[in-house]
Amino acid sequence: MRTLAFVLFLALLTIPPSVLAGVRASSHLVLSSKPAGTYAPANLVDSRLETVWIEGADGVGAGESFTLDLPRGKVEKVLIFPGHGKDERMFKKYGRLKEISLSFFTTDDSRKSKPVKQQNFVFEDAFKMQTIPVEDVKVGEELFGGHVTVTIRSVYPGKDFSKDTAVAEVKVVLEEWPAQKEVKEVSSTRAGSSPDNLIDGSPATPWIAGTDQPDQYIVLNAPDFGLASIIVTSFTAGDKKAKAYARPKTIVLEIDNHSVEHTLKDAPGPQRVELPVMYGYTGSMFGLLKITIKDVYPGTKSNLVRIGEIELMATNFTL
Repeated sequence: MRTLAFVLFLALLTIPPSVLAGVRASSHLVLSSKPAGTYAPANLVDSRLETVWIEGADGVGAGESFTLDLPRGKVEKVLIFPGHGKDERMFKKYGRLKEISLSFFTTDDSRKSKPVKQQNFVFEDAFKMQTIPVEDVKVGEELFGGHVTVTIRSVYPGKDFSKDTAVAEVKVVLEEWPAQKEVKEVSSTRAGSSPDNLIDGSPATPWIAGTDQPDQYIVLNAPDFGLASIIVTSFTAGDKKAKAYARPKTIVLEIDNHSVEHTLKDAPGPQRVELPVMYGYTGSMFGLLKITIKDVYPGTKSNLVRIGEIELMATNFTL
């Protein structure tokens, strides 16, 4: 008979790293006039600049920190919006990050947390997302990932709320690699073409839609892979038939109840489109990916949509 611990262990293996991920902070501001979660750390990873984490300690917040859990992977960079993101007026009202320390930790298979790297960074006092390059940081082993802790060292004081430091958003960018994938569904396919041409590794064997009706779509699946982006190759340089058919212009990507719209260039070669970020790190989207073609570049001979190749890029996977 299996023990309860063993059953729980097996259950854990089926949970995607994104579900286990979270964000927490040493403190956050609580005001009696506002709901308790108004300035909670969850605001750091909601992809909205107008919602912010504000530290809740006395003083300007030096020594306060927030921590973001990460899946197995290699960290390439960290993006942080270092103040209030609603507008520049609110940005100047509150304290902004000036200097921080980033401490990266890995969690081994016995659930022990070990330091990997520590580095400091100084922000511009500017209303924008700022990039922190990271080198030689890999977190996680077989079962678990790791985390990064961002600690405030100094701040740019706010004009009106000089002792309240705000941070709008954080995103950890992980190394990407091709995911195993399959075509689950397409809206239509022309005779002589095949949906599998979309993922056969060769843009020279394209998929061609079977009708020129609007909103043609493709549904792809990459079981157990945390997806970060897609790479679309409409056509390659030297493809003499490329402009004869319509090429995708505006596409909508839908996955895990999130969507993003993107406009592709009418140009040869691969074009990368980022997927939404749910838990503060790239590759936090799991499940079926639907690509809807909302607008096209018209073809000289046919308005049937033609796509050479689609690649799905992941940063992590479940066991």
